[in-house]
Amino acid sequence: MKDFDEIKQLWHVQETSAGPLFKDVTKAVRETGKGYAQKLLVQTLSVAVVLIALLAIWIWVPFLTWTAHLSLLIISVCVGYYLTVQWRDYQRIKDSSALLGEPEKYLEYVKSYQASRYKLNTRNYLIYLCCISLAIGIYGIEMYFMMSTVVFCAYMAFTIAWIAACYFIFMKAYMKRENQRLQDIISQLEHIRKQFQ
Repeated sequence: MKDFDEIKQLWHVQETSAGPLFKDVTKAVRETGKGYAQKLLVQTLSVAVVLIALLAIWIWVPFLTWTAHLSLLIISVCVGYYLTVQWRDYQRIKDSSALLGEPEKYLEYVKSYQASRYKLNTRNYLIYLCCISLAIGIYGIEMYFMMSTVVFCAYMAFTIAWIAACYFIFMKAYMKRENQRLQDIISQLEHIRKQFQ
């Protein structure tokens, strides 16, 4: 009987020590998710401001060639697409906190979200960048008629360098930070799952 009481007491100690750890981890996951959602909201609002500014320029600035209108149309569609994706992802992360009560479902949810963001940041971003580059190249026709040859060449060189920096430097760093945030959530949820298995 004494052994049974010791086992019962041991079980009680493990039960009480698991409770606060679970609460701490879920609180950390909730805070990480909330911070990530706020970051997505700020990005979404920034993209919305850019789209509004782009449309205002298109309406109020006179252009010499039809290629300028084509390039602004391509850029507007690309920015509109990105705005839609960012808003959808913000809604998904913001509304996912209800799943936190079920760590297994939430873990699968975050893993699928991470896979969709990886796809967005790799393949979709490359398509987006190619379309923006095409639009800038088409807009270069308008710029060619407005600038001297030297200034136009400097403009094109700067544009190519900026696009390369966006793809090879800034996007890689952004992907690494975003993936780290999502990986933190996943590792915390896996810790909870292992604790209760």
